[in-house]
Amino acid sequence: MIQELYPWQQECLTLWEQNEYRGIVNAVTGAGKTRLALAGILSLSETAPSLRVKIVVPKSSLIPQWKRALTKILSQTDSAPAAPRIGICGGGRTSPGEEDYMIYVINSARYRLARQILAELQRGCTVLLIADECHNYTSSENQKIFEFLPYLDFKKLPGRYCSLGLSATARCPGYERILVPALGKEIYHYGLERALKRGAICQFAVWQIAVPFRNEEQKVYEELSDQLLHTRTALLKALPGLRSCQGGSFFVHLTELARTETGKIQRLARTYLHLSYKRKRQVSMASARTSCVRQLLKRLDPGKQILIFGESIPQIERLFVFLIQDYPARVGRYHSKMGSLANKNALERFREGDLRILLTCRALDEGLDVPEAAVGIILSGTSMERQRLQRLGRILRKADGKRLACLYYLFVSDSREERAYFPKGAEAFSVHNLSFDEDDGGFYFPAYEKTAARVLARVEARALPHDIYLETLECLELGYLREDWLLSPEECRANAATASGGREANYWICMEQMAKCLDGADALC
Repeated sequence: MIQELYPWQQECLTLWEQNEYRGIVNAVTGAGKTRLALAGILSLSETAPSLRVKIVVPKSSLIPQWKRALTKILSQTDSAPAAPRIGICGGGRTSPGEEDYMIYVINSARYRLARQILAELQRGCTVLLIADECHNYTSSENQKIFEFLPYLDFKKLPGRYCSLGLSATARCPGYERILVPALGKEIYHYGLERALKRGAICQFAVWQIAVPFRNEEQKVYEELSDQLLHTRTALLKALPGLRSCQGGSFFVHLTELARTETGKIQRLARTYLHLSYKRKRQVSMASARTSCVRQLLKRLDPGKQILIFGESIPQIERLFVFLIQDYPARVGRYHSKMGSLANKNALERFREGDLRILLTCRALDEGLDVPEAAVGIILSGTSMERQRLQRLGRILRKADGKRLACLYYLFVSDSREERAYFPKGAEAFSVHNLSFDEDDGGFYFPAYEKTAARVLARVEARALPHDIYLETLECLELGYLREDWLLSPEECRANAATASGGREANYWICMEQMAKCLDGADALC
């Protein structure tokens, strides 16, 4: 039988059934949307005649995850066929489409899925369409998977066409016009804060690390900023109406002007967009980011698997050159220019634990299921909240022994880059601010240093031997950029009791004292 569901999944399934097995579920990444969908399949299979399940995913990397999950669940239940047929359409494979369960990559589904759904409904089958990461399916090409809708007569097909949309960020352009008619209304919303409170995802902490420009990088950045200001002034003088455009809408208008206008306005719009791109690249390629990540990795727990997200392939490749020297055979990369076979191999090696570090761009923002990964490093930020949530979600899945996930976010302090990974809602989790000095390769973490100073003061006050003071100092240095001091004193104490050696036990004793000081338990610190 399927693994016991969380309360939110049970509530959601009930609402889905009450809505005639149609609807969109908007739930934070890592909360268990796949498990919810599998439970929905089993629930529907008990009553639906000749059930045909169609699962659409945005990328071929998600095919193995869905196939494994389907195979495992269907093999453990008596309500499904003894030998379920699972077909694949995408990623270099094309099944006939007649299997009981089909998994499609969106690129391969555009011109065949709608036709197959109609044919199966006409044969008297019940069809369940599961749209994974459904916010991807509103573009002019991708929405073709819903071309069967005009031919459906829902009054003549009661309960025969069922649908389930899954996303952490379902609201997107085309949501009301395309997704709701095709998949149904939103039946459940399960946000980050609620999931944390209910324990559906792993607790986490965010480290926001300010990194500097080098002198020559700062000079180029300032020159680009001056040129941008000059160009913007000229644009506003020519088109005063642009003053009302803020943030992303300003760039939307400029992109349209660059495409449709002529003469001076078109030239100014194109110049501004080009300069903006150059300045953004100048920020994302700041040398200190590479130095910071290399120093950070030296300080993190060597037993933790780490995902590193960049904004561009050149940025990832640049860091990879250094890390493959630091950690031979333990670093992999996953991006669109690697090739499907190389990407598949890197992903499998990371899942199996052969790779400790996996570098990627936007290719793995969605859908990657690696519960053991507890550390994420954001090499450079993105302005899109959807991407921020998706990247965080990659490390929030619960796993045995995983107590606290960590996200390290790097930003250039002397730029317009966002200083906070989540500008809003930070009260739901732990946030720490620190800075990196590229000259000496060191970090400055005021909150940790203040708490550590209190622990050291207690050791001095007790007039303990000097070697104990030095041991305490070394243990506190070891935990400087780790999450261990954020665990409860009880957890630290338990770890000390099961430590494999004296140094490890002493380390956890120091983390216990840090945790007590952090909680304000001065008498115990």
